[in-house]
Parts: sequence; structure tokens; C-alpha cells
Amino acid sequence: MRGDAYYDKGDYDRAIANYDEAIRLNPNFTWAINLRDTAIAMKNDLGESGDNDDVANNSQLDAAAVSTEDELTSKDTAKILEYFRGKTNTKDVLEEKAKIVAHFIIHNCDSGLVVATALKDTTPEIRLGEEEARQAGTETAALLLTLVDRLAVEFLGSNNRDVFMNALEAGVADALQDKGVEPGAFQELVYKRYEEYSHYRKWVPKGDEGAKGTLFWEFGKKVATILCVGQSIIFQALLTNLLMEKIVRWKINELLPEQG
Repeated sequence: MRGDAYYDKGDYDRAIANYDEAIRLNPNFTWAINLRDTAIAMKNDLGESGDNDDVANNSQLDAAAVSTEDELTSKDTAKILEYFRGKTNTKDVLEEKAKIVAHFIIHNCDSGLVVATALKDTTPEIRLGEEEARQAGTETAALLLTLVDRLAVEFLGSNNRDVFMNALEAGVADALQDKGVEPGAFQELVYKRYEEYSHYRKWVPKGDEGAKGTLFWEFGKKVATILCVGQSIIFQALLTNLLMEKIVRWKINELLPEQG
């Protein structure tokens, strides 16, 4: 989708226009609706940054945008999509796709830590210890699993969604175990977040709506509490944008359906 490419470049006006067109053609296109609302929110955040004392300077914005462990390029994504082109979504193929998405999730679990590190100079009480990193990482993994699950329901259907998500949850749990996270405790957290986040249909606030009760806001509060960031609008905005850029780059909406 062209809107995704514009979003990834930070060209929010063109992204919004393309998402609007996609929604006009398909009013129930959840992916486009949520990304359009996020693009609007990010555009508003950037437009108001000069008047908000809680908004970081450009060096902090640049620091927070630094890639996490893996930098997925458009060429990487193209190769992945090409690899699956023409393959039917059998159990083996879905599990193979799950391994790829699990890799994406694990290597972006430290996004909260990346943003908090960028704000450390102006917020010295921020805590970046091993336990804080582990807790923030598990919360981020649970959020990303929630988002992918919603897309899996939309693009795979019930049966294939179950096969894909079971493999994905197991892959993420196994990888986090290597980081000291007990699999049973993580699975319990994931199911708890699935239930909690099911009440937040909007990813970000739209227009003049308040952020309370939107998915990324409620998630961001959890990570901010763990890392002792405090009530920081800039932390919320940067974390939302960083994760959304990653999700857009993964092209889940193209990876999950069968490609002709």
C-alpha cells in the first residue's frame, strides 16, 4: 500500500490521503483506518512540538529513531514476500511465517528502552536496569502480539489464524526465555493483555479526542511506569511512532494472505 511507504518516510499528508482513498474503497479496512488515525496523530504532534514543554528537541527525536537490533529494509521485505509468493497457507507455511514475525517482534521488544534512553538526559530518574528492560520488553511483546493477532483475524480467518498465532506465541515465548522470561508467566501476561486490549479498538486518538482508552496510550503508560519515565507526552508519541514504523515496515497485511 502506498500509504505505508509514505508513513514510513514521515510524509503524513500523503499517507493520510492514500489511507483515505483505501477506506473509501473499503470502509471496513481496519489496517488503513488505524494507520490513518496514527498518521493524523503524528502529524498533529509534530505540528504542536514547538509549543509543548514536554516535547524533546531534534537530537532526542533522532536518537529515539535509531534502529533497534534489526533494521528491516524494503529490500528485505520484498525478498520475504517474494519467497512466499504462490505458496498456499498450509500449516507448514503459516508456521514459517510465524517464525519470521517472531523474529521481528523479539528484535523490537526494546523499543521502550530505546526511547527512554533518548530522554535520559532530561529525565534522570528514568531506570534502565536489566529487570526494567525485561519487564518493558515483555509488555512490548504482548502489545505486538495483540496487533499481529488483530491482523491475523482480518487476513487469515479463524482456522489459519489459530495455527499462525499458536506458532507465533510459542516462538516469542521461547526467545524471551533466553532473556530470562519464564514462558508460563509470559503466556499468562499475553492472555491478560489480549483481554484488556480488546476493549481498546482505536490504536490512537482521532482529532481532538482524548488519548485515554486508546491502545497505544494505555500500553505506553505501562512501559513508562516500568521505566520511571513519568507522564511524558513525548515518550508516548515517540514510542508509538517508533513501533508503528516497525509494524508498517513488516508489511503484515501483505505477508499473511496467500500471494498469487
